[in-house]
Amino acid sequence: MCDIHSIQHLYKLLQTASKLTDQTCIIRMTPNRFYISTKPALMGGGWFLAVDIQPDAIFEEYQMSGYSEDANEIYLDVKAEILMQSLKVPSDCAKFVKIKLTNKNGHCMSVEAEMPSAAPSCRKTVFHVPITIVHRLQWPEYTPVDDVGFNASCYLSNSKGSILKVFKGVIDRMKSLGNTIEIAMNRDGDMKLHLGEPVSGFSVDSHFQNLEIPNDDDTKDSLEDRDEEEEEIHIRQGYFKVSVDIRSLAAFLGANQYQTTRMRLDLRHRRHIQMILQSEAVRVRYFLPSTDSQN
Repeated sequence: MCDIHSIQHLYKLLQTASKLTDQTCIIRMTPNRFYISTKPALMGGGWFLAVDIQPDAIFEEYQMSGYSEDANEIYLDVKAEILMQSLKVPSDCAKFVKIKLTNKNGHCMSVEAEMPSAAPSCRKTVFHVPITIVHRLQWPEYTPVDDVGFNASCYLSNSKGSILKVFKGVIDRMKSLGNTIEIAMNRDGDMKLHLGEPVSGFSVDSHFQNLEIPNDDDTKDSLEDRDEEEEEIHIRQGYFKVSVDIRSLAAFLGANQYQTTRMRLDLRHRRHIQMILQSEAVRVRYFLPSTDSQN
């Protein structure tokens, strides 16, 4: 990577992952894609963060040789925080950064950076980040589900008069009032947030109206298995609802360092929500299951 902006992009994506979990994450490399995903993702049907990067948009040179011709992929188990720290100084001023797999007293991801220097000779720094190579038989365990399905979707803009900023502020204030928040959304661009129960004696509500709706090409509603109950809800009430852990929702909104012009929010009735930040080169996806589905 010779472009400082590309180095910063990768640093911010790793920073987001490291803020969400203190466990290791999975880096998956294919000839055409570079993925980062959190491990809680994939175990027990919990939340997950999945980042999909187009290599030629960030890396000036990208070469890899996978397990075999018919399985040309590499899965690495690595501590996101350590890898992120290896890019912290280079992300400010490095002339270039080279990342390669090496064997320095064990498998490593070596991060070599050329830094500015007043001397005629260049100044290089090298970080060796320990990794574990994931066996092919375990790959399915560490591959996030791509199509999770949804009933309703909307966009939260992140431009002037940012709706996303307002949404984040509301969630941040509500998180101290309870553990679970109910999100209700219809297909007309309306969304309601509700926290509290009649038994507790209080409730807090917030209403977002006239939100941008993904067009037909973006939507591609994949719910072929949508049941009659969900369709009846749409006809009778118009709103699909799901309850999620508000602290996990606030954690992602607070941890995310990758900024785009808008965030997409998908909702599956009583199942999950999914938040997507996407540009031409990068797609960041955060999946949060319903608290009901975890009981």
